[in-house]
This record gives sequence, structure tokens and C-alpha cells, in this order.
Amino acid sequence: MEVEGKHSAEGVVDTEPSAEEKASLGECAAQGRGVARDLAAAARFFRLAAEQSHVQAQYELGGCLLHARGVPRVDQKAAARLFRLAADKGHAHAQQALGACLMKGQGVAQDLSEAERYFRLAAEQGNAKAQSALGWTTEQRRAWVAAHAHA
Repeated sequence: MEVEGKHSAEGVVDTEPSAEEKASLGECAAQGRGVARDLAAAARFFRLAAEQSHVQAQYELGGCLLHARGVPRVDQKAAARLFRLAADKGHAHAQQALGACLMKGQGVAQDLSEAERYFRLAAEQGNAKAQSALGWTTEQRRAWVAAHAHA
């Protein structure tokens, strides 16, 4: 998948796409919008945009790495790191994804309190998966406390 140069207002050829353009190219490649679906190309574009601190691309690349989509193998640690970068910038889907990693111990040490915190942040932004997970983690914590209170 090649990106041709474009002309700026000054007439100078600009051959380097912006982080936003790279992320958009990744989305197009991932979904087959306007081009043949190519998950490897999508992951490459997401990586390029993520390296420029593009929040959505950090989240998307994290998903690629967590599920081995367009990359040679699963890398849970790198996925969790990328989710954290995007989550700490307020990205609700990344907050939910990081919460799930923390809940399951995928790429990070299992930490239900921290998972609950990230689920809460995402839930407050209306993320339905996080709202459901928050209910589950809250219920698990209550059950654990109740079980250990009688011990």
C-alpha cells in the first residue's frame, strides 16, 4: 500500500503523511475501505502513527498485538503498554482494554483494583463493555470481602 506525495499550499511536495493520515490509512487497510483488506499493512500504519503519539493508533495497534492481527505473534506486554498510553490520555476504549488486561493479567500483573479504576474511567465516558466489566469487578470484590470477613 503506497501513499503518494501531496502538494501543500506553497506548492512544495509533502511526501510524509501526518499521524492522522497514517492512522486513517491503517483503518482503511484494516476494514478494506477503498483498498483490499490487509491486516499487516494496517498494523504497519497504526505503528507509524502510534510512534507519533496518535492516541487512536496506539489503541488500534494494541489490539493488533493482543490478538495477533497483522503481526507475527501475540505480544501482550506491548499491547498493555500501548493501551496504557492511550488510556492515560482519556481514550475510553483503551481504558476498557487496559482494564481487561489488568483483570486477566495479560501483559501486566493482575490487579483488580487498578482494573476497576480503568473500567470506571471508561464507563464514565459511556463505554458499555466497561460498564458491564465494572459491575462484574465490583461484585467480585464484594464477594471476596464477604468471604474473607467470615474467615
